[in-house]
Amino acid sequence: MLQFIYERRRKPPVGVAIRQDRRPDNRTAKGVLGVTRTIDTTSTERGVETAEKKLAELRSELDELDHKLLDDVRNRIEVCAQIALLKEKHDIPMLQPGRMRFVHERAQNYARAHNLSPEFLRSLYDLIIGEACRVEDLIIDGLGRK
Repeated sequence: MLQFIYERRRKPPVGVAIRQDRRPDNRTAKGVLGVTRTIDTTSTERGVETAEKKLAELRSELDELDHKLLDDVRNRIEVCAQIALLKEKHDIPMLQPGRMRFVHERAQNYARAHNLSPEFLRSLYDLIIGEACRVEDLIIDGLGRK
């Protein structure tokens, strides 16, 4: 048996598949995250083929999303490089703590509004901002300022 546990949220529930043994009385226990629904997984070969086809479709969709994500990260870094050149040209300090704080707060608000982990988005933006700073440093070093 597979159990799908749904977290109670403001938006439609997100399913998480887990294996769970039945209790001795042959009933399933209520999940710790919310409502449980039992699904019989004793399926025919046709059912397995259908599941494999759906899995392949979902993986293909995920691959497309990954490609877009990587393109967006590259585009973001390119814009950061343009900002670094502008800062260099007009003698604007490279480090802008207020801007970094704004970006982090926006990510935290997005996380809360979309039921994502604020810690995850903070870590993600720490990496993104770190790379932007690394690129800015390369630009500054290349132009002879520091």
